Amino acid sequence: YLVETANGQRAWAYRSVGEQGELLLHGWFA
Repeated sequence: YLVETANGQRAWAYRSVGEQGELLLHGWFA
C-alpha cells in the first residue's frame, strides 16, 4: 500500500504474505 513519511516522501510498501513483520519497501517516490 502507499505510505507517506513525516517529511512528505511517498513509498509503495507491502507485507510478505501471511506475515505481520516489518514492511518491505517496494519503491520510493519523491
